[in-house]
Amino acid sequence: MADFDLEKAVKENEQSSNVQANAIERAKKNLEERKLAEEARKVEYRLQKAEDDADAALKDLRFNRKKEAAAKDYLTAVTTAKDKFEKDGDCDAYDKAVDTAETKRDDTIREARRTIFGRDW
Repeated sequence: MADFDLEKAVKENEQSSNVQANAIERAKKNLEERKLAEEARKVEYRLQKAEDDADAALKDLRFNRKKEAAAKDYLTAVTTAKDKFEKDGDCDAYDKAVDTAETKRDDTIREARRTIFGRDW
């Protein structure tokens, strides 16, 4: 029967424990690295989203300013046509002026949308 070597068994157990401890430490380190990488991706996503939101808000603001300017021009044209109609009673000239103002307003808005957003809606 073989003799049991207690010293050897204790040494092997210690080595096994050290290997397990090292494996646990490597696993912890891997988890920490993965968490850091995931957090970095989340931060990058949020920063990109914030930038995209700011760009969209600026585009909306530019579009709304152009749309407001077109509406003011339309109002001026319609008011002028109304005043002229009240003076001379020419309803055909009034209708033509209003139609021209509507077309100009719509074309201006369409062109602004295309220029700012890069597409027709």
